[in-house]
Formats: sequence, structure tokens, C-alpha cells
Amino acid sequence: MVTRHCLKNHLLCPVVAIAVFILLPWCSAAQGIRGQLLDEKKEPLVSAVVHVFLNGTVQGANVTDYDGNFIIKPLSPGRYSLIAHYQGYDTLAAEVLVTPDSLTVFNGTFKKKWRMITYVPNCNIGRLRNYFVYGKVKNRLGRNLSGANVVLYKDGKPYDSVRSDKHGNYGLRCTEIRLVHAIYELRAFYPRRDSAVIDINFSESILKQNIVLKRSRRKVERKI
Repeated sequence: MVTRHCLKNHLLCPVVAIAVFILLPWCSAAQGIRGQLLDEKKEPLVSAVVHVFLNGTVQGANVTDYDGNFIIKPLSPGRYSLIAHYQGYDTLAAEVLVTPDSLTVFNGTFKKKWRMITYVPNCNIGRLRNYFVYGKVKNRLGRNLSGANVVLYKDGKPYDSVRSDKHGNYGLRCTEIRLVHAIYELRAFYPRRDSAVIDINFSESILKQNIVLKRSRRKVERKI
């Protein structure tokens, strides 16, 4: 009796191991991010580049198809930073939560740059690398500020700019030579609030930087 029971367990173990080996990749492949990227006229954007980061490291990337759709998988469960960019449009940046055994949906709308600032470095294009800085613009109470102007400066000169969306999100891209020695800073502006200036160190390919704008206390003199 004992021998028969041991024999069943002996035969059952390989079957369970094979089942786990087959099902485990399928389960991980079911997790990821999918969505659609459009312009302000609700037209799909073809070949928009989408990157997904976790703790500053790229976990996946893809480009949109003719309908503006993209999908990135497999991804482990967790909170990811999604950066999407398209030439001539503001960079999209958002945090996306990937849950087990499901595809998280992220749909975004690109906006035309409100001010185009062109900068072409004098170097071999093969040595260029993309750096991203993103985050939220908030007031001192933690409320999101929509429409704030965020400008990235390099060596004291404007490099790129964007307006925060309705959720206070902003995202900027910097295409540079790897390990270039330059001074970068963020400057944020909003009506009736003090501007903010933040030094930026691109030690990693992606940097999260939230911006807090305080209400201006300047007194306006009234003319009688």
C-alpha cells in the first residue's frame, strides 16, 4: 500500500513540474500595457515611440501601429513610468500600475508644442542618447496645476518646453551625447505664482522630478 502511494507521488511530480513550466510563461505574458495614442484632432499617430521604465531601467518599448495602438508585454506586476514621444509634440509621461494576469490600458493624446525650440548637437548621431525628465506640477497644498509652463534649460539657454496637462503631468526629452558635461535646469512658470528653478542631473536615462509652485506674495500697487 505504501509502495503504491509512493509510486503515485513519483509519477505525479513530473506532471506538475511540466504543467508549471508550460503555464508560467503564459501567465507572465498576459501582463502588460496596451493603449492608443492620438493627436488633438483624435487622429492616430503612427510610429510614436513608447518606453516603459521601472526604477530608472527600461523594461520594454514599442512603436504605435497605423491605428495608433501599442502593446508592451510581458511585464511583472508593479508601478511603471511610461514615456511616449513623437516629433513636434509634447512628450507624454504617466505612471501606470500593472496588475497580475491583465493588460493595463493607457490611452493618451499628444499636444502640439506650444513653442518649438530646436537644438542640434554637433556630433555623430550614432552616439546620441535620449534622456527623460517627468513629474507633476503642484501647488503647496499638493493640488495639481494644469497649464504650467515647464522649460528645460541647458547651459542657461532654453532647450525644450512643455505645458502640464489637466492632471499636472509634464514630460521633457533631451537628446544628447552620453556622459556629456553640461548644466541642466528646470524652470516652471504659472500665473500669480513664484517661478521655480531646479537643477537637473541626468545621471540616469529617466528622472522623476515633481515641481511645487508657491503663491506669489508680491503686492500690486494700485494707481489712483
